[in-house]
Amino acid sequence: MLSHLQEGDVLLGDANFENYFLLALLLQARSDVVFEKNGSRLIDFRKCDKKLGSKDGLFKLTRPVRPSWMSSELYEQMPEELVIRAVKNKRRTIITTLLDVEKYPRTEIIALYLKRWHVETDINVIKTIMKMDMLRCKSPAMVRKEISINFLVYAMFDF
Repeated sequence: MLSHLQEGDVLLGDANFENYFLLALLLQARSDVVFEKNGSRLIDFRKCDKKLGSKDGLFKLTRPVRPSWMSSELYEQMPEELVIRAVKNKRRTIITTLLDVEKYPRTEIIALYLKRWHVETDINVIKTIMKMDMLRCKSPAMVRKEISINFLVYAMFDF
């Protein structure tokens, strides 16, 4: 996925994607993120490094210990510290690399993250209508073609 991102892209993802090393790699690719906070990350808005507003602040993350799956070379390329922004609504804490509070207001970051859910439900509807719950192709190239053909057929007909 990293090779397909371009400078200025914003990647939306759920809490499974929110980890230090992916954040670092995406920042190196000059892409930004809007992820839900991983359950293991503790965010206390009373202890943020810079308060940007109510339930909005900047936090410094320190590089964790090298995981067993990561090479020493890649680990050494990772920055020792990252600055992220955390914003909170009633139910979720969102982590983002969009740090400029004027350019990216808290409410717009939350709204952007919530749009992610609509994309997931839309894709689920398409998969159900097109009976794509079980793809039949075996190779990655053919799976991409199978999905593309299904989307093409879906776009041609008014279901």
